[in-house]
Amino acid sequence: MIAPLIVSNTDLVITLPKRGISSVFDMKNLVVFAPPFPTPQYILKVYYSPQLSNSPGHLWMKEQILQVCEPQNPITSMNAAD
Repeated sequence: MIAPLIVSNTDLVITLPKRGISSVFDMKNLVVFAPPFPTPQYILKVYYSPQLSNSPGHLWMKEQILQVCEPQNPITSMNAAD
């Protein structure tokens, strides 16, 4: 994630999901605040061709997405048709 590096030496502000903060939280030039307003939930959707659903690259990517998203929200399906 390059955006935190870009803003770390400026007076700019960046908004990130809470999970995105952990990877940059130790940066000395960043200060982390919760937004002063409610933030909406969002659903991550991944679309890809059904012909590629069993390719090694797609299988690897699906596994990475499942590992990253699992602690927050269960993923009910990773099928191309969904």
